[in-house]
Amino acid sequence: MTLSAPADAATGASAERSLTSYLLLPRPDEAKAKMPMAALVYGLVQWADGAGGTAAAAAVVAWLAFELVLYQARYILNDLADAEVDRLHTAAAARGRLPAGEHARLWAQRAIVARVLLWAAVVVALPPLARNAGLLAAAGLVVATAAYEAARAPMRRPTPPSSTGAAIFALVGAGYAVRIGLGAALAGGRATVVVSAAAFGWLFGTLGVVLAWTLEAAGLRAAGDTTVTARKAHIGTIARLVTDLDHPLLHGLGAQFAGAWALAALVAATAFGSTLTDTEGLAVIPIVVIAAAVLTAWPSPWAGAVATAAVTGAALATAGPEMAMLLLVVSGTVSVARTFTPATIDLD
Repeated sequence: MTLSAPADAATGASAERSLTSYLLLPRPDEAKAKMPMAALVYGLVQWADGAGGTAAAAAVVAWLAFELVLYQARYILNDLADAEVDRLHTAAAARGRLPAGEHARLWAQRAIVARVLLWAAVVVALPPLARNAGLLAAAGLVVATAAYEAARAPMRRPTPPSSTGAAIFALVGAGYAVRIGLGAALAGGRATVVVSAAAFGWLFGTLGVVLAWTLEAAGLRAAGDTTVTARKAHIGTIARLVTDLDHPLLHGLGAQFAGAWALAALVAATAFGSTLTDTEGLAVIPIVVIAAAVLTAWPSPWAGAVATAAVTGAALATAGPEMAMLLLVVSGTVSVARTFTPATIDLD
């Protein structure tokens, strides 16, 4: 049977993605951008900690099952809850979320069950360390999903309450914490390493989302879209901070808000690197603070390159390559994001 997206009853338009494509991989862009996180941390912990951990083949299976099967089920759940507002989004077609109609909703619900069962069948067949890491990650994902969806629920009412979306900002990084914690656990990292990796993942993930949301908020404002910003308090909060619709990550309060999250993520990266290598990271902290200030106050694309070079060089000189790699990832992410505009992501 071929599954196709029915016409949207409200607009008469059909989604660009077919339902079959959606069910196979609900968020392909998310997978491409975020899947490497756990794998990179697995390699970093193996290299730095020398803990042995799960054999590479079993680790890859556990990782793929978590990312492509279980985590994508979380995206379907989110899309089911957000279906109405997603279809009102200025860039609805480009975002490729759940097609409209009860037919699509029914198959999406079936897909969640099928994905959970498939993930369970894969995980029970894994060696003990990989199986336990996978089960722990699944438990973390359930808690993170429940908390995030509970925080989002009031915003999905026809008339959502006035809110700054503070709970959303606090919780949106939880899934990234689970991802990166899974990578450290599969590598056999000590408990302190896994916990510090998860804390880093939480703040780094939040930073990445805030950068994307800032671009989205600017794009929605430029398009005159007030519906989505009214229904999503976290986007609305950022939209009110944005002053430069063309370059929201370079100027204004929106850029400063993102800079504050960059500082938090850089400090978390320093803590993770220190735990991972049993070294003092205090010497890097002043450079981290200066780099965050540069990213916040200097309205130039060059600021990202300068900050990245500063923190990476300082880490190499004082704490070693593992710390340098972590700080490079964080500052490099901000550096690249600062070159983007809403037009880059088709939201203008």
